[in-house]
Amino acid sequence: MSPDPSPLHWVDDSAYWSANRAQHAIVGDYELIAYDIPPTGDAAAKIGWEIYTGPNQSQLLRACLESHA
Repeated sequence: MSPDPSPLHWVDDSAYWSANRAQHAIVGDYELIAYDIPPTGDAAAKIGWEIYTGPNQSQLLRACLESHA
C-alpha cells in the first residue's frame, strides 16, 4: 500500500436506479460503492455499501445497514 494514497473521486452510479443516490469510486485495486435506498411499505430505508476487489473488481464484500430514523 502506498504511504500517500490517492484522494477519493466519487462518481454518480446510475446502475442503482432504485436508490435515492448511488456513487462509486476506484481506489487502487478496489471499487467502492455507496447507496441510499428509500423506505417502501413496511420496509425501512437502507444505507448500503459494497467493496469489490480481485481481478476486474469481481469479488464482492458487502454490508448493508438499516436506517432506524
